[in-house]
Amino acid sequence: MLKHDYKSFFNSKENLKNTLTILLLFIASITLLNFFYRTINFDEGVILNGAWKMYNGQILYRDFFEYVAPGSYYLVWAIFKIFSPLYFYAHIFSLIFMAVACYFLYLSFLLIKKNRLLAAASALIWFLLMSIVPLINHNTYSVLIVITFLFLFLKFIDTKKNLYVFLAGIVTVFVIYFLQTRGLAVFLATIGFFIIFYNSYKRHILSYLAGIFLTAVIAWFIWGDYIYRNLQKISGTYQEMNTYLLNRDKLIDIFVILICFFAYKQYAKNHKIVFLIILQISLLLSILNLPDYCHLVSISFSAIILFIILVRDYLETSNRKYWWGYGFCLLLMALSFMTFHSKGFPFYSGANKFLGELKELSANKKVYIRPFNAGLYFELQKESPYYSDGLEIERNQEVLERNYQMFLEQKPDLVITNYASVRKLNYKYNKIDDYIADNYKQTKQFGSLIFWEIIN
Repeated sequence: MLKHDYKSFFNSKENLKNTLTILLLFIASITLLNFFYRTINFDEGVILNGAWKMYNGQILYRDFFEYVAPGSYYLVWAIFKIFSPLYFYAHIFSLIFMAVACYFLYLSFLLIKKNRLLAAASALIWFLLMSIVPLINHNTYSVLIVITFLFLFLKFIDTKKNLYVFLAGIVTVFVIYFLQTRGLAVFLATIGFFIIFYNSYKRHILSYLAGIFLTAVIAWFIWGDYIYRNLQKISGTYQEMNTYLLNRDKLIDIFVILICFFAYKQYAKNHKIVFLIILQISLLLSILNLPDYCHLVSISFSAIILFIILVRDYLETSNRKYWWGYGFCLLLMALSFMTFHSKGFPFYSGANKFLGELKELSANKKVYIRPFNAGLYFELQKESPYYSDGLEIERNQEVLERNYQMFLEQKPDLVITNYASVRKLNYKYNKIDDYIADNYKQTKQFGSLIFWEIIN
């Protein structure tokens, strides 16, 4: 009798639905704890420092140069101008943007399968995985816009209305303004889809291109041609700067590709799913030089939708009924604890204590912070006078020369370096690093941060 009840429980669709609902509430709680765990993140610092410079009157690409497209800087600058230049405001509004993107991901799922619980699961799983990814960052912001594009394009496939594909064209340009490579991936995926299904959508291609053209022309009238010259200029240097010396995380690559393969095999006639597959592969190709977990996870939202659809349809036809559903629940539990563990204990962060000590050490001193530590200028509320606070690379000698000359003029009392953070990048020591080694002495170290004071 007990054995019969045991099997009955696991073969019940209602029991699986209740279990998954409870688990999703648990995941939502874990995810929020992860997002509110305060860290000093150097990827976030790139955008925070650029927006901080703009808040203090500097003009992007004229007074200072960064290797990132302008959208993220203008977004965070606007938050600072409307409210205050505090990390809290940038973080909370970025979290709101993330929540909106999750809602669009939820709606995108519903356009493919009318299952609200599984739609919520797809959005929450991606939300959970993104909780250990830098939030105030161009990579994250660009993905949020791509998800908006995905919803609009799936809505277009669903209705065949030109309005939706026109809006999708507008959003494509916005993706480019936040991250060029990602915007190009979206554009190529869309054109590829139109080519494959040309006979079905040939009357709508011009509407998509019109949205792109109109947005680009408006931007030209607002900013002039300098924004396009700089988008072109920074594209090559961004690729060079962000080339990792580590191997790709092949397991995630293989998993995503296998999902796309089985999804195409199962649903080759479903235009919406085929577009998800094309977009996923295109986004995967766009990060060939960025193999780390954060970039792979952030662009894998399409694979998450496809995976859940595959599992759901398998359960519907499997002789084992809903047993695999509980295996899926165990996988979600494992992901939850993995992200939770990666953040550490969520109710305490050493960030505030560290910043307090850092402010004491740097009080009333000229400070030079390098390389890839730009966010510390923002945290210390000190304005950087340097042309660029990113990495100096061989292709862009102007950045190196202007930074070197400013360094000699400023003669800062304190230099803070973090060479450990750029070991995985294609970074080469240059004459600024040599000058620091010859004219400064190491006085203190916080983790990977090394403090150098000038030798009198």
